[in-house]
Amino acid sequence: MRLNIIDLNENTSIDVHAIPALGFSLNTQGNSNYVGSFSLPLPRTLTYQVTIDLPAGYKAEGLEALNNNVYNLTGSFVSTAKVDGQKLIINVAKTYKTDFVKKEDWLKMVEFLDAAYNFTQKKIVIKKGG
Repeated sequence: MRLNIIDLNENTSIDVHAIPALGFSLNTQGNSNYVGSFSLPLPRTLTYQVTIDLPAGYKAEGLEALNNNVYNLTGSFVSTAKVDGQKLIINVAKTYKTDFVKKEDWLKMVEFLDAAYNFTQKKIVIKKGG
C-alpha cells in the first residue's frame, strides 16, 4: 500500500491506526483473566507493507516506537519502520502459530496481541526540516 501526504502543517502527526491495513488488532485489556480455551480459523500470518511518500523538506519522527519483536509459542508480532530516501516504509507481520489455544496459554497470546494493539496506538510525526 502506498500513501501520499498532502496538506501538511509545520508539524503533522499520523495515527498508525488510521492507516488502512494497519488499524487491525484486538484490544485485550481487561481480558487477562480469560478462563477458556478457544479456536481460531487456522494458523496464519498477516503481513503488510505501507510506503508513505514524504514531501520534500519533511522528515518522519517517532519511528523507534514502531519497531517491535514479540515471539512465543502461540504467535508473534513483528514491525519495523524506516525512512529510505523520501519514503517511510512500515512492515508488519502478525502470526498465529496454531488454530487452538489452551486456556493456560492465553497470557502468551495476550503478549503478542497487546504488542499489535499498542502498535496501532502510536503516532508518526512528520516535521518540516528534513
